[in-house]
Amino acid sequence: MADEAGFDHLWVFDHLVAIHQEPVQPIYDGWTLLGAMAEVTRRARIGLNVTGNLYRNPGVLAKMAVTVDHLSSGRLEMGIGAGWNESEFRMYGMNFPESPAERIYRLDDAVRVL
Repeated sequence: MADEAGFDHLWVFDHLVAIHQEPVQPIYDGWTLLGAMAEVTRRARIGLNVTGNLYRNPGVLAKMAVTVDHLSSGRLEMGIGAGWNESEFRMYGMNFPESPAERIYRLDDAVRVL
């Protein structure tokens, strides 16, 4: 339907919980959705409205991105950010570096790996 409607891009977001609404709302994993979108579309470019760097190991993220890019025949658009939603990290029991400098340092490291 998206291809037939002429959409050039299809984007989802990369959060583990709903933001700006009740956090108990169901939210699907953005990278899993991209894989599904890659399979059911043929023309539109696909991407996430910024991948959260701290959610995934950079090497695993690179593997995921290559997989989606291949499934979509090269239509993946990828951006990455340092991460900001502390409560989301806490809800999943993940460490959240409170220092912005640490998050930027880890983003720089991840970009080098990617």
